[in-house]
Amino acid sequence: MGMGTYTLDGVPLDDPAGRWMLSDSTLLGPLPAPSLSAVKIPGIHGTVPTPPTTRDAGSHTVGLIVTDNNEAGAATGDHQQMRKNLSALYALATPVGRLPVLRYIPHLAVTPRDARVRLLAAIEPEMADPYTARITLPFDLPEVFWRESVEHTFASEAVAAWEASPDELNGSTGTIADPVFLCTGPMTSCVITDFATGKVLTWNGNVAAGQRLRLEPASMKAYRTVGEQWTGGTDVSGGLSTGPGGFDLNPNAAGEIGWTLARTGAGVTQARVRRAFL
Repeated sequence: MGMGTYTLDGVPLDDPAGRWMLSDSTLLGPLPAPSLSAVKIPGIHGTVPTPPTTRDAGSHTVGLIVTDNNEAGAATGDHQQMRKNLSALYALATPVGRLPVLRYIPHLAVTPRDARVRLLAAIEPEMADPYTARITLPFDLPEVFWRESVEHTFASEAVAAWEASPDELNGSTGTIADPVFLCTGPMTSCVITDFATGKVLTWNGNVAAGQRLRLEPASMKAYRTVGEQWTGGTDVSGGLSTGPGGFDLNPNAAGEIGWTLARTGAGVTQARVRRAFL
């Protein structure tokens, strides 16, 4: 059973032409540490037992062997071709102005997982011979979690209160920070509560019949649209608020994700969610 493979911005890190390939320097990745606070009260032993509510950034190390193969897959016996391949990897790993997407693709029938990454340190190649080099790419995962590469879409009946705990989201081990909700009008308020933590997202305003309200808690944005739109719309974020710590969806001890959505008036609500993993 293989360990699977990776792509970076869609480019295979096991190159079909053999210009580079994953090495045994590729690591599993550490568990992101919880962000801890220590509050000391005079006269009390130890510190206040405050549970963590966030995690520090994650990391992942990818090791590669770089060869002198050209784009056609032929070994050239040319040191400069190996350098050209190294340069192509450098450019791929260090784009300016954006974060590239590292995708893990299991060999089994498991959905690939994505993480936006940035290089943590300079790359120092080791040259095994004039035509072969080894490099290690130490990546930082600023958003901590890996996310499924596909979204699941769920819909309620025409109800005023929707309780959902979809089986498709079972197995999540990380916080889902980027769910999106789409509510049909008419309505004037909406409250979404995370089952596991009790975190709340609230919106107040006016959505007429034939319109929809789209809520994007990751960016703290709300949009009023005409028809079923998952992009665009009129910004109505002024009516959006959350409690302490913002809003996200978290797994319970069994790895289940769920939420309650209460709104004024019965209507259909949809949610787009992708699982998150440590």
